[in-house]
Amino acid sequence: MLKVRNLTKVYYTGIFSRRSIFALNNLSFDVNRGDIFGIVGESGSGKTTIAQILLRLIEPDHGSVYFDKQNLLTLNGEKLRRFRQRIQAVSQNYESALNPRMKIEESLKEVFLVKGKKRCKEITRKSLSARLNEVGLNEEHLDRYPAQLSGGQLQRINIARAIALEPELIIADEPTSNLDVSVQAQIIHLMLGLKSKTNSTLIFISHDLDLVSLICNRVAVIKRGKIVETGVTEKILKHGGKKCLFQ
Repeated sequence: MLKVRNLTKVYYTGIFSRRSIFALNNLSFDVNRGDIFGIVGESGSGKTTIAQILLRLIEPDHGSVYFDKQNLLTLNGEKLRRFRQRIQAVSQNYESALNPRMKIEESLKEVFLVKGKKRCKEITRKSLSARLNEVGLNEEHLDRYPAQLSGGQLQRINIARAIALEPELIIADEPTSNLDVSVQAQIIHLMLGLKSKTNSTLIFISHDLDLVSLICNRVAVIKRGKIVETGVTEKILKHGGKKCLFQ
């Protein structure tokens, strides 16, 4: 489904003497359709940079990203807009993902408006309520502002927004890192249930090896912008994945 080849992203620091920092260094991996593919690494290893490139939020300096044999990095205009309906994200910054001045009902409607759905008038309160029910919330949450909700509730709404257009691929970048432990378990259980129900593919990005080992069937271990191990999760974490990560 997804083929990433030789992905490189370089940042430069300094004014008088520029120094190059490789956020990603010639990085390659594949994601099969239906996978729960984990990308695990320490802070600053390049995990979020991968997510931003896959979502076309930033551009790489080198490499290619093929989604169903189409190079995503060559898309623009209407083709890029249509592509973004097929790939959605759930980020760790659940608060900044929602407009604090908009009620939840408006935020959910916005997804369909921005994505150019022609039948926006058919997006009724009842249909939006049904979306919230899928993530364990109810109709009364439509009338609330983000500041009136807990972190777990906000992340559930972000998940609802991510699945609203029935994407084929969901990229979850540290979706539980800012939540309490008990809430983390609820969010993971919710995401796995929705993934199974929609038959989508999930890329799960985390620094938590234990969490990745529980939910991902395949994993890539990244360190300093390079993938040092990739394969079946059980085999990788059993035969050197942890050692590679923490050396």
